[in-house]
Amino acid sequence: MMAGKGRHETPAAQREPLPPLDPPAADAAEGRVTLGEGLCIAEVVELRERLRVALDLGALHLDGGELEQIDAAGVQLLCAAVRDAHRQGRPVTWLGVSPRLRAAAQHLGLQQELGL
Repeated sequence: MMAGKGRHETPAAQREPLPPLDPPAADAAEGRVTLGEGLCIAEVVELRERLRVALDLGALHLDGGELEQIDAAGVQLLCAAVRDAHRQGRPVTWLGVSPRLRAAAQHLGLQQELGL
């Protein structure tokens, strides 16, 4: 429907407030990014946004302690985030590293780049 023709806008003061941030978004707002149980190509887009939000705020705190599935796309995204953080002079802290994440990074020769 075109603006001005039968469309009624609700004034901002009468609109319902936005819902609270969901836990992943709230984590990112504090610089903490929880990777969850899976980080494969299907999750990369969503995680990329959370990483960007966290990095915009300062330090990057990554929690990969529960990660059970990860593919090369997931490792590449983590490498890019760590590289971006270092380029911006922001610290990166690992709050948890699962055996699966460590093995994937080692298999790809990226342990040092990820700071594991």
